[in-house]
Amino acid sequence: MHSTTKGWDNQLAELRYLEDDVSIMDEASICAKVLGKTAGTIFGIGPAPRKSYSRAYTASSSSRFVQELETLTQRINEKDNTITELTQRLEQQALLIQGVAARMV
Repeated sequence: MHSTTKGWDNQLAELRYLEDDVSIMDEASICAKVLGKTAGTIFGIGPAPRKSYSRAYTASSSSRFVQELETLTQRINEKDNTITELTQRLEQQALLIQGVAARMV
């Protein structure tokens, strides 16, 4: 044991203290060092949950995802076409405005 006024009571304890890697440790590191690491255990909670294979992909879920992907791709293409069409209209309106402005001068 160490006392700030008396020093070390035991030389063996002093040697062990000096040999140990003295560093700042967080709570998880302290628990791992004291309690040991146990696979599949979350400290303070208990056993880690097991993986569930109920969400595994099946052929039907795969085809559903493919169908949804196709639907979304179609919607994206429709939006792209709408954007292109609106851009063309804006360009035409800009030309009309330039023509009207040129006649007014």
